[in-house]
Amino acid sequence: ATVFKRGRTLVFVDCTVKDDTGKYISKSSATLMIIPPKTD
Repeated sequence: ATVFKRGRTLVFVDCTVKDDTGKYISKSSATLMIIPPKTD
């Protein structure tokens, strides 16, 4: 996976999958929200 942009609470990632011959067979992207640990 490749991280395109990382902020304080959001991360944009991209992942590609290749078969045995090296041909791209799948690509996906995601936006992830980071929830920091709760501090008391």
